[in-house]
Amino acid sequence: MKVSWHILKQAKVQLIGLLAVFIVANAWSMDIAAVGPQVLLAMASALFAEWAFFGAAASAAVQSALVSGLLVAMIVSPGSSHTLIVFATVAALASKKLFLFPSGRHIFNPAAFGLILSTWLFGNQLNWWGTPHPAWVVLGAGFILLRLRRLPLAFGYFISRALSATVLGTADLGLSAALIPNMFFAFVMVVEPKTSPAKPSAQWLFGLLCGVAATAFYQWLPAYDGDLLALLALNLLRPAVEVVAGKLRHRPSLNSSTGTDSAPVGQ
Repeated sequence: MKVSWHILKQAKVQLIGLLAVFIVANAWSMDIAAVGPQVLLAMASALFAEWAFFGAAASAAVQSALVSGLLVAMIVSPGSSHTLIVFATVAALASKKLFLFPSGRHIFNPAAFGLILSTWLFGNQLNWWGTPHPAWVVLGAGFILLRLRRLPLAFGYFISRALSATVLGTADLGLSAALIPNMFFAFVMVVEPKTSPAKPSAQWLFGLLCGVAATAFYQWLPAYDGDLLALLALNLLRPAVEVVAGKLRHRPSLNSSTGTDSAPVGQ
């Protein structure tokens, strides 16, 4: 019983459970015959790719592979070719082995990489069918992120995506702008721990830049999903984002009353 409770407390296990609930809830009102095989195929492909690329893997790696497979299945349009599903999923797992920083951490969010590469080869067949009402995403994923202390990433993206869309005229300031950001993307994909910053100041900067980049990509490259492109770009720039955020955080400011430097800004 203690072992089972320990497993259920793991963030990845909770995320897998949350994604499964979202899939079942949305598939209930859709053609289950179309989305069911798609989900199973993506999960099987992810597990096979994990074994093929990395061999016998720890439970955490298997959980990560399942998350990538579920995300691919939830974002690709129902009824898409099995070839696309398998390719996107395998490419997602392959990116973890092929594209690494000198530290050994993989560069790109796996699911985002596989989906963008599949879009380039097969055309844009993404419609995010598995994403529920934003309120459920914020409540469900927000609970996990609160414990992981990664909420600044999601909030930073939300703020800058809404504001940048308003500035570029794709939305009016107010409720319409607030509906522009993809909350599932913000609370599930942007926050992926291995491809995003850990410190709060860097998380805010990463999220803010991701929102602006997403708006720009939707304007300039409409054939692709702007959110996913923005995430890949920020994944690549993550080390630079962390350096800049660190410098801003520790930048001294002159105390006007004493003439001495004040304490560093931030945590």
